[in-house]
Amino acid sequence: MTERGQIKRYFSDRGFGFIAWKKEEDVFFHISNYDEEGTPVEGDWVEFSLGVGRRGRPAAEGVKKTAPPFIPLDEAHYKIPADTRNVITLKQVDNFYLKLNRLAYFHKRDSKSGFELLLTDKGDVSYELEPNLSGVNFPAIIARQEKLVEDLAEETVKITFIPDGRLIIGLGQPSVYETSLTLHHLYGIPYIPASALKGITRSWLLSEVFGQNEEEALRDEAFRQIFGGPKTDNLLAQRGAVRFLDAFPLEEPKLVFDIINPHYASYYSDPEGKKPPGDYDTPIPIVFLAVEAKAGFGIVLTVRENAIIQQGRLAGKRILDIVAQHLREALVDQGIGAKTSVGYGYALAGQNLSPADAKFHTD
Repeated sequence: MTERGQIKRYFSDRGFGFIAWKKEEDVFFHISNYDEEGTPVEGDWVEFSLGVGRRGRPAAEGVKKTAPPFIPLDEAHYKIPADTRNVITLKQVDNFYLKLNRLAYFHKRDSKSGFELLLTDKGDVSYELEPNLSGVNFPAIIARQEKLVEDLAEETVKITFIPDGRLIIGLGQPSVYETSLTLHHLYGIPYIPASALKGITRSWLLSEVFGQNEEEALRDEAFRQIFGGPKTDNLLAQRGAVRFLDAFPLEEPKLVFDIINPHYASYYSDPEGKKPPGDYDTPIPIVFLAVEAKAGFGIVLTVRENAIIQQGRLAGKRILDIVAQHLREALVDQGIGAKTSVGYGYALAGQNLSPADAKFHTD
């Protein structure tokens, strides 16, 4: 029976080496059983028959070089360490975070960085990143978060946020591409970080309740209970009581290619401001990834004690009720993520519906 393995070590001065194969122990081979010209090279893939060596231990016989059981990533298009490139294929990378951020496709162009999400030539697609999340167990991820919330033993509000169209989180994050997308580094899925949810809630409440007066907000009991606040002459430093959890898709979302299409590149890139915008400029499409999540994202808020606010502009209301209300309003009227000015990132709401009637579910 023919076995396959990879030469792990070879001692040229002693004429023997070892082959790593499917068994736990490496198998010994002697140069006299190497049926190739030249010297064995560490890292080469070989075929061999299993025989019996000294002291009855397994030994490789009829050792011959063979092709690796995969197609290595080509050096020209994937700028990763050689030892990594030679042991994996794209099909083996099932985490989309790794595929996007660690296996960036490189195609040298004079005027660009060279890293591409999508590459076309006269309408023909020569390279396209494949966003495939079909292997992710989304119910298990949601169940794990629910178990975490259960262990916290805190009062909880759950909201289902369904985007009315596409959503972009993390468009401007550092990336070898000109654009980026927030993906969970373990699950490899798009999600809404807790910090983003907390940020838009704080921004909306600051605007709608306190008229952008942050000094007044930081003195308000409800605002400090929710978000915390620094030490002042009359108040001690305080930690926010509300926990905002990362929001995960409730089922497999669809990742799609979209474009930013700046028409006046010379105008935008002129540091002296002497080049006017004009119709003679050539549009330069910039490709980015967006999220379509028809089933929505599960937003979870918890608080150690859902106290009633005693004073201030929101007196008489419970902490979680305040947060849930203003987070809903922010998602409906302000949106979340990038490019909200052109309609991305808004919650699905019917025409003429108030924020309270938007497409949300609260437990």
